[in-house]
Amino acid sequence: MAGKSKPKTLNQALAQRGAMTQLAKRLNITVGYLCDIRYGRKAPSLSLAAEISEATGVPMESLVRRKQEAA
Repeated sequence: MAGKSKPKTLNQALAQRGAMTQLAKRLNITVGYLCDIRYGRKAPSLSLAAEISEATGVPMESLVRRKQEAA
């Protein structure tokens, strides 16, 4: 993937049509739960954040920090 930068946010990573469904299936979670994580309504566990980060290239700290900043 030369020339393609890694997404900085989960929102960027899931912008492609069908990406949420594919990732939710891969992680064995519901699309609704992934949507809640995407928009900062819920924070993933550290292990799930690590899995999301590995699958999408999104930095793990952006997945955990978003919920803390909203509080």
